Amino acid sequence: MPAEVIRDPLSLRLSLPGHETYVLTIGDLPNPVLAADLAEGLVAAVHPNGPIAKPGTANSFFYTLRRAVRELADAGFTGSAAELTRPVLGAF
Repeated sequence: MPAEVIRDPLSLRLSLPGHETYVLTIGDLPNPVLAADLAEGLVAAVHPNGPIAKPGTANSFFYTLRRAVRELADAGFTGSAAELTRPVLGAF
């Protein structure tokens, strides 16, 4: 499996082409449900199912995931990814 979500602690295990398998720990964020939803989406975007095939790209998405969860929580968002609306995302 090229990528998977580890639930405890919330992390991503990535096996990218030509690179050693590594783990990115998402850690404790203010909205763990949203963090887990976004982690599942990130896993779905990893090669061969999606365009993420390099560690630098995966790391950029990882940092953006963490930032998005923190900033959305700071703005008062407490829902899951399914509850994100265009206005909420536009404010991000």
